[in-house]
Amino acid sequence: EKTKADLGKGASNEEINAVNLEEYLNFWAQKNGVRYNGWEEFNIDYNELCKELKEYGVLTLEGLDKIIPNSYVSNLEEFITPAGVLRDWMLISDWRKYRDKVEFNWVMDDPSHFKRFIPIEDWDEFLNSFEQI
Repeated sequence: EKTKADLGKGASNEEINAVNLEEYLNFWAQKNGVRYNGWEEFNIDYNELCKELKEYGVLTLEGLDKIIPNSYVSNLEEFITPAGVLRDWMLISDWRKYRDKVEFNWVMDDPSHFKRFIPIEDWDEFLNSFEQI
């Protein structure tokens, strides 16, 4: 999977902000052949996503690179938004840290795609940690 580093610019120690986060997620999607579907219906608040990343402990683009799960692209659902991708990365990387440190206001529509990443012995706890539709 390719990231900003592939541009030769490097995933820098540049602090994440709403502008470079949107750029990063769009670049990542383009380089990995991912199409965001249906996101036009949502008003994506990149400032809110920056807040979630900061609470989670990711402050730079380089830090963001480090939480992208291996084989994530090959396990993507058809309907995905930039916000969904970013939150997936955090949840797959360390869902307990996300649950315990991040103040969030969303609900999960279908947690089944996480089964490939969450150990079976943690599955029930994972499901009970996030409200679902």
